[in-house]
Amino acid sequence: MTEMVQRGIVLAASSFDFENKTGDEVKGTTVHAIMTTSLAPHQDAEKPIKGYRPAKFRLPVETFETKIVDVPGLYDFNMTVEVMSDGKMKATPFDLTFIKSLQPKVKP
Repeated sequence: MTEMVQRGIVLAASSFDFENKTGDEVKGTTVHAIMTTSLAPHQDAEKPIKGYRPAKFRLPVETFETKIVDVPGLYDFNMTVEVMSDGKMKATPFDLTFIKSLQPKVKP
């Protein structure tokens, strides 16, 4: 397993805290992000996809209060990368760092 950093845009984040069916407490932060730094129109020439498909992943509960600064915003995602038994790569975010806000530019 190796680590990498990927820059992307956090579109939404929410915290959760509940008890599962066995009574165990489950806490965390759900993040929805796109792994690009640009919102320029995108179309995949090899697949019938237009635009960006958001990724959804979980991070520790304290991430919501301490690391999610502004949404939407530009963030660096720290990820572990591993090759699965079927040969496909799996990248799993484990932390993020705020870079800058994506506030819309307002004309004076």
